[in-house]
Amino acid sequence: MLDDKLTSGVIERSTYSKEMTTLRRVEQHPIGAMDIDSVTEADCLEFFRYLIRDRGLCINSVRVSQLQLKSAYWYFLRERRTANNPMQFIKLFPKQRPVPNAVTRNESLAFFKAASKLKEGSRYHAVVWLAFYTGMREAEIAALQWRNVDMETGYINVCQSIGKDDAHREVYNDTYLKTTKSRNTRIIPLNPILIDILRKRFQYQTIERNGVEPSAQTFVVGFPDDRYIRPQSISVWWRRFSKNNNLTGNQGRRLKFHDIRHGFATNMLSEGADVNSVASIMGHSDPSITLSLYASPDTQAIKTAMNTAGLFSGFGTA
Repeated sequence: MLDDKLTSGVIERSTYSKEMTTLRRVEQHPIGAMDIDSVTEADCLEFFRYLIRDRGLCINSVRVSQLQLKSAYWYFLRERRTANNPMQFIKLFPKQRPVPNAVTRNESLAFFKAASKLKEGSRYHAVVWLAFYTGMREAEIAALQWRNVDMETGYINVCQSIGKDDAHREVYNDTYLKTTKSRNTRIIPLNPILIDILRKRFQYQTIERNGVEPSAQTFVVGFPDDRYIRPQSISVWWRRFSKNNNLTGNQGRRLKFHDIRHGFATNMLSEGADVNSVASIMGHSDPSITLSLYASPDTQAIKTAMNTAGLFSGFGTA
């Protein structure tokens, strides 16, 4: 089933890899040895308890396994391989959404101080400021090529990402170029500061390439030989950089690279940007995703909004 979906292009290699992970977990549990016609609702529930109790998976990871098993049984029904669907009445675990640990006003000073230590034009100098000023995901930053950057008009075209493929590590490289997470292209405006940072990155790469300017196909934060950097390498570097500089977000937790994206959305909204515009920049098809995932409450913004509401209603003070 999964091989057919991969071959026909229904699913990405990264999705295939995740579904194979679930399949391996099923095989390691007694449910994996059972015939699909004999699996009961109780068997499925015990499998999910096993994932939490014995494998230590979080609720969100188990929820993914639930979705994949539901999909598998609907496929078996549609192909008439069974009349049994033990997943039909099993409710999905509610998705847990932790409060974003964003870089907001209070954390910005420490963030700027740490980032200023990075050499201008270097790979990670560009990585950090691309994330901070655009809200791009690390896999999108790693996949960004100079053909996607227009410094004259001041726009970035985000049209590709880098996926991870653990299932075919022996056949392919474990990463590959793919479409963005939403499968849509989006345009992000560049501010003058970021344009200057990218110009210096271009000059730096020219030096790295022994005086040969980067081509349109060269990856902006990639290697001189036109290879891209793996997103996992960015994550490893960032964890060390964040720890060494004691960087934390507004929830007091160690700052992860993805938290910079949280901060971008939070700051844009708190500064008055409309939700539709922020959702477009973030690559969300539905603005409600932006509000629910990335916009943590900003006390000052709430206070300003409440004062404004009071003025409009005639009860505010001048």
